Parts: sequence; C-alpha cells; structure tokens
Amino acid sequence: MYSFKRLLFLQRSIFLLVSVFILLATAHAEDGAKKCRYVRTSQLAVSDVDGRPLIKGSVNHVPANFLIDTGSYKTSLSNQFAARNQLKLSSTDRVAFGVGGESRVYSTRVEEFSIGSIKG
Repeated sequence: MYSFKRLLFLQRSIFLLVSVFILLATAHAEDGAKKCRYVRTSQLAVSDVDGRPLIKGSVNHVPANFLIDTGSYKTSLSNQFAARNQLKLSSTDRVAFGVGGESRVYSTRVEEFSIGSIKG
C-alpha cells in the first residue's frame, strides 16, 4: 500500500504531465490554425419545395433534384428515377426506416454524379 506522501507525489506528477501535454497540444493547434483558411469551392442554390430543402444536380447527365439531408450517410435515389434511367439495381440485405415507413435498400453504380457545379 502506498503512503499518503507517495500518493500525493504521484497525483502531482500526473497533473504536471497532463498540463505539459495540454500546453504542447495547444501550441501545435495554434500553429495549424495559422495555416488553416476557408476557401470557397462552390456555391449551391437551395430551393424550398413544400418545406424540403432541394438542390439541383444530375445522375449520369440526367437532371435531378436532391433533398439535403444532413443526417444521411448515403445518397438515395427513388425506384422510379432508377427505373426511368435504366440503372441496374443490386439487392442488399438492408432496410431503411423513415417517417414514411420502411423500404428495402438496393445499390447501384453511376458514371456521373453532380450537385450544382461539383462533379464526381
């Protein structure tokens, strides 16, 4: 068992070590902040359709409107859009859940995808 003096020494040593790490990290972060700057790469026009924020884009050079969903981790297309533009769908074992209920998830690959002036 450690004595009170030994525990106090260990506590002060840990505090000092953590303080040094914080100071070093702060100094390094300030160096990075001097190099970091905001650069506008594109500007997107957002329209409000029935309370839904939409932006114009395209899939395989076919115009499309995209719903801005900051909580989504994937880009979704409707089955109607996929069928109309002859996109080959592959079945997955996933199901998506939303306000309108649940829907089976399919995947596809596209040749071209753009949002505003951003192309990929």
